[in-house]
Amino acid sequence: MFIRVPISVYLCTICILLCTGCGGDSEPPVFPIELSEIVPGTILRLSEDGPVGFRVVREGGTGPGILLSFPPLGYGSFPRQSVRLAGRVDIGTEVLVDGTPIAVYPTGSFAFLTPLSPDADPITITARNGSGETVYSIPVSRSDSESEEVKVAAFKSPRLGRVTKPHAALQLLPGRVRLLTLAEDTVLKITGREGGYLRAELDEGLTGWVGRGAVELMDKAPAGAFRAGNVEIDSARRQVHFALQTTVPARVEYISPSELDVVFYNTVVDTRTINLGEWEGDCRWSQDRDGRAVFHLRGGLDCYRWSLVWEGDGYRLSWGDHPGREEEMVVCIDPGHGGDQWGAVSPGGVMEKEANLKLAELVAVRLRKEGVKVVLSRDRDIKVGLYERIALARERGADLFLSLHYNSVGEDRDPLSRSGCAVFYYHTPARELAGSIYHSLKKIGLEGSGLRWRSLAVIRPTDLVAVLVEVAFLSHPEDEAKVLDPEFRRKTADAIVQGVLEWEVPKVR
Repeated sequence: MFIRVPISVYLCTICILLCTGCGGDSEPPVFPIELSEIVPGTILRLSEDGPVGFRVVREGGTGPGILLSFPPLGYGSFPRQSVRLAGRVDIGTEVLVDGTPIAVYPTGSFAFLTPLSPDADPITITARNGSGETVYSIPVSRSDSESEEVKVAAFKSPRLGRVTKPHAALQLLPGRVRLLTLAEDTVLKITGREGGYLRAELDEGLTGWVGRGAVELMDKAPAGAFRAGNVEIDSARRQVHFALQTTVPARVEYISPSELDVVFYNTVVDTRTINLGEWEGDCRWSQDRDGRAVFHLRGGLDCYRWSLVWEGDGYRLSWGDHPGREEEMVVCIDPGHGGDQWGAVSPGGVMEKEANLKLAELVAVRLRKEGVKVVLSRDRDIKVGLYERIALARERGADLFLSLHYNSVGEDRDPLSRSGCAVFYYHTPARELAGSIYHSLKKIGLEGSGLRWRSLAVIRPTDLVAVLVEVAFLSHPEDEAKVLDPEFRRKTADAIVQGVLEWEVPKVR
């Protein structure tokens, strides 16, 4: 039976104190996150048929109940030396793993990294208190598997490949480091395959890898590179048109608000005219290597957001200035996960999707109070795709995209090894915003695990200034206790809003 009840009396007391004396101008009370009840004599998993695999397990025993949040159901043979074990018991209960006592935190949560045996020995967890003892065996053991060596099969002659899926990743190594995000219908020069990946030649000396399921192989590739024609700049619309033969892999390299490089692969410059029009900046081209054409835009930009799209006869670059400088700024707040995507799960059973939404709602209230227009990517517990979130932000005219999350260590990492906040950015214009939010979060007493650059789907868009905030580690019981505290959520929301409002505009060079 899955019952929703407050975690403890002291949290409810905090909530009541916070709400006392609320006047007409006061905000709604901030309630604690509620957790499932632990029924004595049972081992409670989070749901019967949940997508992560948690379920209710009832076994014999006269002692206290145990809520197991990790590892999830289905973990039998695990290819790691150790596995994370986490859960919750009633306060005052002793917990042992394979006969060894482990720490139980004031909230009743416990988290532990336990070694795995290659034999079929299960992990045994024991809970004891005055009522008796409950023992549960988790059938997880280590599997040692050898990876198969996969060789590259080179094509006798290069073939053209057309990208058939949007947002396809072109990677430097198969399944590893993303180099480019390819638009649908991009044409590649395919030179070989390895397992489930195709090798694409970008220029002389540089190759990338793309999933076979994202590319339709076509005819033999023509000799030489595709050609880039004339360039037209429309300063009034903040646009540049680059004439090209076909849709080649392309990217924009951001240098500063006044400097951009537009790179086209498998391309040779055949540009006779660069029409600056009334534009005050300058544009020159270079052929860095055979097959890599670069157009250098300098001055006259004031660029913080941009897009590069194919228009049938070439690519069009559009750019925008700093959000809020000339018009009202619109912020899209994105509560991560939702629906059947739970995200991380804390030892005590806090699902990240719920914590994200509660924080996002509070941040929205705070920003609106400051006169900022706000939209939410979701306002209830529903599943929203990663690219759907970005599409919604664009439809609503958002300038900033704030994705809110809570972190977790990996399944084979010590849950006590990491705590605190981190803020991620991908494009340089978002670094200042990420730094402002990060330092604001540290001021409320959060440990800082760093301001970080990372390629993540929701912060890769170039036409939004986008950051992803990881407030705390749900996998750490001490951070979990903070997340359960309504006052901490209030402070977190205030810190995020303060970081947005204090975001300083870098000067245009």
